[in-house]
Amino acid sequence: MRFEDWDLAVLINACEVLIWMGLAVVVTLRPLFPPVQPAQLPSEARLRRWMAFALVLFGLSDAVEIWSGAWWRPWWLLVWKTACVFAICVIGSVLYLRSRENNAHISKS
Repeated sequence: MRFEDWDLAVLINACEVLIWMGLAVVVTLRPLFPPVQPAQLPSEARLRRWMAFALVLFGLSDAVEIWSGAWWRPWWLLVWKTACVFAICVIGSVLYLRSRENNAHISKS
């Protein structure tokens, strides 16, 4: 597929690939910047790596979508995207709840 053949939907999907990859980088690098407490780093590092992995996979699914033409075709692309969204939601929820818990402990100190 040549760049001249791209329509708006393909261009948007290409941008989504970059957005998800960029978000994966942000999730991975976030603990390196303040105001993260040093005690949080080991406990969150594994979850953040899994979140980044899920975001990268979701971005790659958008790249596949460019060539398939639809997010539901072929069937395995829909399953792939669903699994990624589920993983992102679950891991994101756990990270959020842990951060609230850590903030509660910090404010009590």
